[in-house]
Amino acid sequence: MILLAEVAAWVMRAALVSIYLSALSINVLVIPLGNGIIHNYVSLDILFILCSFFVNVIISGKPKFILNDDIKKNREKEYYFFLSLFHLLLFLLQGIKVKEIERNIVVLSDRIKVKLCPDHSYLRIDNVEPIKKIDFVKTIIVILIALAIIITSPFLFIKLNSYISKILEIIGISKKFSCNIILIFGIEILSFYFSPYSLSPWWYRALPAISFSKKIKNFLYDFEIYECPIMPFLQNCPLGLAYKERIYINPLISENNTVLKYVVAHEEGHIRAKYNNIMYLLSPIIFPWLAFFVTVGIEYLHFMNKLRYTFWLIMLIAASSISLIFLIFIKIRQIYEERAEEFAIRKIGIDSAIKALQELAYGDIMLPEKYKYRYRTQAIKLIERLKQK
Repeated sequence: MILLAEVAAWVMRAALVSIYLSALSINVLVIPLGNGIIHNYVSLDILFILCSFFVNVIISGKPKFILNDDIKKNREKEYYFFLSLFHLLLFLLQGIKVKEIERNIVVLSDRIKVKLCPDHSYLRIDNVEPIKKIDFVKTIIVILIALAIIITSPFLFIKLNSYISKILEIIGISKKFSCNIILIFGIEILSFYFSPYSLSPWWYRALPAISFSKKIKNFLYDFEIYECPIMPFLQNCPLGLAYKERIYINPLISENNTVLKYVVAHEEGHIRAKYNNIMYLLSPIIFPWLAFFVTVGIEYLHFMNKLRYTFWLIMLIAASSISLIFLIFIKIRQIYEERAEEFAIRKIGIDSAIKALQELAYGDIMLPEKYKYRYRTQAIKLIERLKQK
């Protein structure tokens, strides 16, 4: 059977690439002279279509067309989910090269079945049978929408440039500066929001992955607890995540009450922290747009010959700024984790925390091989610190 859902995700990924390329190539699409002249639109449009598919092939490979019925004969644990079309598509746009996850989704259906093998090393995702005809129709519509975006994105950015030019003219700024604004927007905004879903097929982001989560019975904790079978395959294999006053746990620890109690308390510390909302806003909302407006301001001064600098000075300032921001984020993240750790210790007590850490360091929890050493090392350091108290 044809995997239309994977084809839809592949074409949509190419559409995001097309939007990104259109923004970066605005100076080719529009000659910044006079009122702005469209430059060979038809031939450029064909070129952009070919480029978007070519870049997509290089990054994510060929789309997966045929259903693979070679199911591993294990006693898998099964999960059933109801997902929106948007969340499923967002998930499929990622992780195409994560080999531990076998995706056999025929259509963009809201009914999904996940099978997790006993040693948590392999996961398979399927549609729940029978598949509805309306799901085939919705999937084909998504493919057609993605194709329309690929074809029209150069023209849409030409029109966007025209509108921005008119606004700049009204406020007394040269119309030619509109191309600079779109170029900076592509580099700093589109790359931030689009790259996880178009240019990084080697891992899954946590937010779309936790759409695959099942609420578990909770009589002991203050917040809703969800088990997420995809969490063992996320980058860094988190044992727990906190999001919107919900706690998501890794199936690796779901049956180990000692570790589960400790991880839930740690995530509760993140939820209850007064700075939690600030931390959430800083990365996805404030910083990309702050960088955008600052860069536009600097570029405008340069455009008006009020600021003179060389290419190497720009690179030095950019590298220094990025390094400083990166170091600040590392420090904030460290404080963020330390405060959640302190909350967990107060919540369950030092003895219980030490027992949980000993389970992580020396117990039989089946952590992925590439993360075992990191978790063991961190647990041992925390045990030594707690014993000194």
